[in-house]
Amino acid sequence: MTDRLGRVRGLFNRRWDLVQVFMTTKGQNRHLEGKTIEQIAQEQNKSIMDAFLDLSLDEDLQTCFQAIDRNHDPKVQKHILGSAYTVIGTSDGGGRPHTADRHETSTHLLGHWVREQQAMTLEQAVYRLTGKTALMHDITDRGFIAAGKIADITIFDPDTIAEKPREPSATLPGGGIEVKREAVGIDYVVVNGTVLYEGGQLTDALPGQIIRGPLYQARA
Repeated sequence: MTDRLGRVRGLFNRRWDLVQVFMTTKGQNRHLEGKTIEQIAQEQNKSIMDAFLDLSLDEDLQTCFQAIDRNHDPKVQKHILGSAYTVIGTSDGGGRPHTADRHETSTHLLGHWVREQQAMTLEQAVYRLTGKTALMHDITDRGFIAAGKIADITIFDPDTIAEKPREPSATLPGGGIEVKREAVGIDYVVVNGTVLYEGGQLTDALPGQIIRGPLYQARA
C-alpha cells in the first residue's frame, strides 16, 4: 500500500478480516460497505478469494477497499471515545478531496456513537466537537454560542442525523475519483453568520475562511 505521494506504507498481511469494503459503485452492493471480506465470504458461503473476486468483477473492478490496521474493535472504540481525555475533531474533517477521506466523522459520532451506542451524552459530544476543540487550539472567538463570538452553527436533529452512502465522483484532475457523502438530519449550517446550507441544499454563499491560531500568528 502507498500514500498519496507514492511512498510505501506497508505490505498486505493476508488478514482478510481487516480488509473492508470502503465504497461500492452499484446500489445493490451498498449493504456490503463497512463489512470485511471475511464477513462477506461467511455470509455468502464462499471462499475468501471467491467473495473478493466476485464483488470486484460485479463492479467492473471499481470497488474501493481499505485495509484496517487500527481501531477495528467496537468495544475498545466505545471505551476510548467515552473517555473525557480523548480528543475529537482536530483533523481537517475531510476538507481535502481524496478517495480515502472520511467526511462523515462528526455525523457518524452523533448518529452511531451517541444515539445508538450511547458512548457519551449528546451534550458531551457537541462540546468535544466544538468548544473543547477551539479551546485546545487557543481559538477564542469560536466554539461557543455567545455574544461576541463568530456564528458558526449547525442545526441538526439528534434523532435522525446519519450519513448517506458514499458516492464516487470523477471530479478531480485527470478523472480522479473524489468521495462524496451527504448527510440526513441536518437542517442548517451557518458559517461566519451566513447560511451556507438550508433545507438539504447549499446556498450560493461562500463565507468560509482560513482560521489561524496564535501559534501560526506568532510565527508570521
